[in-house]
Amino acid sequence: MRLALISISRGHGTLGRDATWDEFPNGRFGDSRSPAYGEIDGYGPSIKVSKNRALELWGTPEAVGDLKDIFIKYLEGSTDAIPWSDLGLSAETALIQEELIQLNYRGYLTLASQPATNATLSSDKIFGWGPAKGRLYQKAFAEMFIHRQQWETTLKPKLDHYGRRKFSYYAGDSSGSFETNLDPYSSSVVTWGVFPNSQVKQTTIIEEESFKAWRDEAFSIWSEWGKLFPRNTPANILLRQVHRDYCLVSIVHHDFKETDELWEMLLDQV
Repeated sequence: MRLALISISRGHGTLGRDATWDEFPNGRFGDSRSPAYGEIDGYGPSIKVSKNRALELWGTPEAVGDLKDIFIKYLEGSTDAIPWSDLGLSAETALIQEELIQLNYRGYLTLASQPATNATLSSDKIFGWGPAKGRLYQKAFAEMFIHRQQWETTLKPKLDHYGRRKFSYYAGDSSGSFETNLDPYSSSVVTWGVFPNSQVKQTTIIEEESFKAWRDEAFSIWSEWGKLFPRNTPANILLRQVHRDYCLVSIVHHDFKETDELWEMLLDQV
């Protein structure tokens, strides 16, 4: 799975900038109806590194503050992996780095994100992909782990206030629960390009089926991480509690012309 604070519209490994439409959906940010749909890296539910490397990278977290520090260090570039990804950060992440750091300080443990852009040239050094003389568009997107209470009492009411035309969401937890403000089996295109003499290319899609599959895998990684520590030690207890008490939330902001609105909403304390 390609995630963890990298821009979801940028391909890595076999999915580089020259990837075609049917190559891009090879992971959870694609159309599950595509014949190319499936895992990108083939790892399955694992923490991506050896036990010794995991302890070297992330130490022995015993409190939520320790988890925040791990995510923030990854954003700052002082560690090169988190349990959900051993990929580096995209250049796009620098555009929203401070906002992501602030979200993690507040307990929103961010996994994937992208900034919005409107009619950017396909030759752009940060956002660019596809044929020459194209125009690129992105909706801002954020995915995070958040404590269930924080989701139910703070973030969900705020999103419901704005409505799904402004912000749509998927949310679920380790029990298999799922909720959304969209119609059943919905999907949202969040990255697309318009090119001369070509149909519109839709390279990144957020959809219900792939979110549900990723929800299960993402929570299983908390369990795999917890198994590195003896049962009932502080680290093991913490990671099992997060597995039990947190939600995974995916939010799409649909007004891509308002490039800062998603981050302002998330960071608004009111």
